[in-house]
Amino acid sequence: MNYGNLAPLAATTSDDSQDETVQPDADAAGEAIRGPYEFDAAHVSVAVSMVDDAFATAVDSFDAGLSIMKAAIPAGTVRAASLRAVLVDALTNSLRLAPGGEKAGCFLDPADGGGGSGGLAAIRETPDDVVRLWRGIAASVSAAGAVAHFEDLLFCRHDGNGRARATRSGEAYLTAVHGRAVDIPVVEMLIRAWTLARNVRNSGLDADARSAMFTAVSDVMAARPGERPGVVLPMLAALAAGPLEVKGTPTVDPLDVDGLLRQAAEDCHDGRHASEIARLRRPRTSDPVAREAIAREEVAACFRSADAAPQAAVRMIRLEEAAQIAKKRSLPDLERVAAAGMQAIKPADLGFQVVSASEPLPTHVAEGFLHPYTRSPDWRDGLDFFLASDPPSGDIDDLRSHARQARSGLSLILPPLLFAGGLPRMRAATAADQEKHEMSFFAGVRAENIARLTAEGLDRLAAHYGIPSEDDLVDFFMSRGSRDPRAARTLAKAFRHFWHGDYESSIHLAAPAFEGAARNLLIELDEGIYRAQADKEPGGYPGLYTLISELEKLALDESWAYFFRWLLGGPYGANIRNTIAHGLPSEMSPAVAVLTLRAVSVLAVVVGATSTRVHTSNNITRDRETVLNMLASPTPLSGKSDRLLGWVADRLGRAAWTVDLLRIRLARRRTPKNHT
Repeated sequence: MNYGNLAPLAATTSDDSQDETVQPDADAAGEAIRGPYEFDAAHVSVAVSMVDDAFATAVDSFDAGLSIMKAAIPAGTVRAASLRAVLVDALTNSLRLAPGGEKAGCFLDPADGGGGSGGLAAIRETPDDVVRLWRGIAASVSAAGAVAHFEDLLFCRHDGNGRARATRSGEAYLTAVHGRAVDIPVVEMLIRAWTLARNVRNSGLDADARSAMFTAVSDVMAARPGERPGVVLPMLAALAAGPLEVKGTPTVDPLDVDGLLRQAAEDCHDGRHASEIARLRRPRTSDPVAREAIAREEVAACFRSADAAPQAAVRMIRLEEAAQIAKKRSLPDLERVAAAGMQAIKPADLGFQVVSASEPLPTHVAEGFLHPYTRSPDWRDGLDFFLASDPPSGDIDDLRSHARQARSGLSLILPPLLFAGGLPRMRAATAADQEKHEMSFFAGVRAENIARLTAEGLDRLAAHYGIPSEDDLVDFFMSRGSRDPRAARTLAKAFRHFWHGDYESSIHLAAPAFEGAARNLLIELDEGIYRAQADKEPGGYPGLYTLISELEKLALDESWAYFFRWLLGGPYGANIRNTIAHGLPSEMSPAVAVLTLRAVSVLAVVVGATSTRVHTSNNITRDRETVLNMLASPTPLSGKSDRLLGWVADRLGRAAWTVDLLRIRLARRRTPKNHT
């Protein structure tokens, strides 16, 4: 066992001997520890005296260990530093209550043999020389806390008669807490005595421990009702397990645990604690009426907590907890009461604060982005630049990287709660949900800034060339890949609404068109997405979120799929489609309109979705691989050099087409007319 990490202790070391001797006024830095501990029978009496003195004033074993570190060791004690080290080591193994929500119990850490913290060896791996010292201490100490701790150590080490060790330890724990004010160390020792009784099936010790816990809980609840849950709940959990069953003897609980639990539920004014009390009560009855009463008392505690809330935001959160519990327990009437209370809170009363940050954007950067919209003599080239842009939310790998870096500090302790329209929408409770939330945040910042620039670019296009007519826009979209004239016309109308400043109409026209385009692409790819009627549920196509997921499984670029979900589907993101479909309050800004137009144009124009169930002149059968390739790369590369080369290629193509047209006209002029 390595004790080199322990703090320097008061001792002096002789250069010609390995024996350490401690003088009363020795310097703390002078003592040295050499090698593993070696048992010496003379150590037992020294250790017993030190341990009894430490436990005379200690609150728990860890506190006793701190006293041992400061205590003087009699002069002439051989290997004094090693003795002190093993004593501190033994006492640093401390009691640990089982977490709330799990099976009740208290454990001597590291009782599972997995190794403790701070370099302490696992109890079951303790060297024999140290165990011999423990035996001597356990047999000779008089302080009840010391007896309990060292007998417990030997029980966990599997040394000697386990039942005898556990019984003596448990009885000593009960003696140690007698007459003390109830606090966490007392609770730990009471529940440890109960745990030891269960481990060795000692019904007498179990009864004594339960009686002591019942008295302690009753006293605390009578003195401070509804308070001190850290003291009350662990003991209630142990009591709720019932008395230890003995073969051949009917199990009858002499304690009124149900009454105690009922009183705790009535006094409780915290939703989380109420849920823990209800969890303990439910298994104790099979009566459905009684179980419903337990559930109603659980929700009632949440309502009491909400009524006592100091701020509207806290009241909102506690009412949400009440609604969730009522829904889970099938109490629709209480769920509606909670929902009505949430709706009654005005968004302005929630006290939300807008936190903003700004960074100046150099003019040449902004103008470099905007220039392509008006660079060409033809407005179509400006819209081509729009169709060639990357996902506004950014690359999916970049978003994941930002999300991982952002998960620190308070975000690891307080899960984010998202609001919509002044009401709770989503709580990012798990690590996966928190990553989605952070990704959505960074995607939103990038998308909004890109959208503002893009909106400015489209406005400049309209100001420079004039607003294109609806028919011209339809022709443009059809020439760029659209295969559905109706979808192209809807998109053309949405663009014109945008240019006329009617952003709400633009969004309401464009958003549903995206879902239609996604559905038509899957039908074209011969994917069986239609759902036949099941029981009373009528047949129909799946929702938007499922459609995007199906396209992504096939080939859709992951970054584009994320943008579509973030913008339209939620719950993490703008959730535009659901917002407008259900008439919920939403920001109808130029930026949101641009993002919606961009999303629709990818599937309706670039990939060319069309309804194969409606006959049009453009319903030309396409190879499946062609469609999948378009989904995998729905836009060309968009670097500056790529845009420049594309623009040059487009100019050259237009020039070649013009030359060919002139040649045809010239050839017609030179052809002699037939006068016959």
